[in-house]
Amino acid sequence: MAMIMSVELGIPRLLLYVLLAYIGMVTMAAQVTPEDSISPVDRMVNKNDEVSFDCMIPGDPTSVVSWFHNNKGPISNRSGLTIFENGTLYIPEVKRKHEGEYRCYRDSLYAHTYAYINLYIELLPEFTILPVNVVAEEGDTAYLHCQADNSQSNPTIGWVRQDLIDVTNNLRYKVFNNGTLRISHVLLMDSGELTCIARHGPQHSVAKAYLIVEERLKFSFKPVPKPLKLGEIDTLVCKARGKTVPIVWWQKQGFPAGVWPDHINETDGTLTFSRVQKTDAGKYTCYAQNTQGLINETVDIQVVDYPTFTFEPIDTRVILGQPVMMHCQADGKPTPHISWVVEGKSLPPHFEVFQNGTLYTSEAQVTDEGQYTCIAGNSAGLNSREVTLSVLSGDDVILSASSASPSPLCGQLEDRIKELESLNSRLMDRVFLLENAECMCTGKQRGRTGRSRRHRGRRSVKLV
Repeated sequence: MAMIMSVELGIPRLLLYVLLAYIGMVTMAAQVTPEDSISPVDRMVNKNDEVSFDCMIPGDPTSVVSWFHNNKGPISNRSGLTIFENGTLYIPEVKRKHEGEYRCYRDSLYAHTYAYINLYIELLPEFTILPVNVVAEEGDTAYLHCQADNSQSNPTIGWVRQDLIDVTNNLRYKVFNNGTLRISHVLLMDSGELTCIARHGPQHSVAKAYLIVEERLKFSFKPVPKPLKLGEIDTLVCKARGKTVPIVWWQKQGFPAGVWPDHINETDGTLTFSRVQKTDAGKYTCYAQNTQGLINETVDIQVVDYPTFTFEPIDTRVILGQPVMMHCQADGKPTPHISWVVEGKSLPPHFEVFQNGTLYTSEAQVTDEGQYTCIAGNSAGLNSREVTLSVLSGDDVILSASSASPSPLCGQLEDRIKELESLNSRLMDRVFLLENAECMCTGKQRGRTGRSRRHRGRRSVKLV
């Protein structure tokens, strides 16, 4: 609050000047407003800012202006402050010592007049605990401490990352009431500059520190259990990384490290099998070591054998309504699983697959004709065989006989074909070998009118 005061001079010649002084003060009061007559007003500035105060008290322009600080003075230019000829007081860099009351005096012929103001410093928060650089290992929890204070109130503390992201929005970051920043499960991406901001109103102070995250020793390519295919080229891969480049090596359980058969080669954490053998099955351990320590991972390796057929299915012909069996067996390691499909689709519901792989139906239907695929599969892969199922109708002529060998049976068909002439039929060139050792041929019977018609029913001729 600024004020102006005046003290009248009590001298004998007062009566002489009283009229002139009264006229001058009235005239001046009429020309100058209170705001213009007292320029100094209370000021609040930041520490280290510059500030100036004008002293424009009405009076004789030749009168002397002087300044006092906290009733001490007068202030001289030698005090580090400057008083200009027009009476302005200039402080180039405000410090705590400059706070307080300032009085501007103007001595005139008529009065000893003065005004006073107060200078306040808006204090920036001052750090009582500065954050320091922190080194943390990947996956650990890191703490950065920061506290500030000023003489007026407790500042609020916040933290900002180098990418200007407020960490309060990150679930892994937490700022406690005392200003401490906690980072849980630190990641490599957390490395960098962190800024502590102490705020008091519009004023704030900043302090910076660095979080250095060291990469922990870990597997970058962790070994996993996998089947090795017998007789093929295969690999086991293991890679690791850390603060320093680790050394990586393999060891098979029951064998010394670094000792391998001729068909196995070890290079930079990779085992290469030039031709997998059954003896390669077992437990393998990958080790990685650097200045941070030693880690390991063990995997169980199985050698698998590609499925091979021990009993392959064959093309099959069956009479309509009769049962059908198509056999399929395979060997491998692990034991292959046998499945069937027809024309690339699932089997009809009246088919079933036995545990030994045989495909069976009790009654063949016309719609069952088609391409059937036997699939043998295990962890080494798949193998398949495709066969045809033909279903014969009642229009077919069947020749059957008991014989130990079906091949001579069909070979003798041409010698016996003339026996069918009594049926007044002309046989076409279609002969089939059936699973039940029957020979079957189809023919057409020519009637008296010359029309050709398919011979109905079955005719059997016993061959001896």
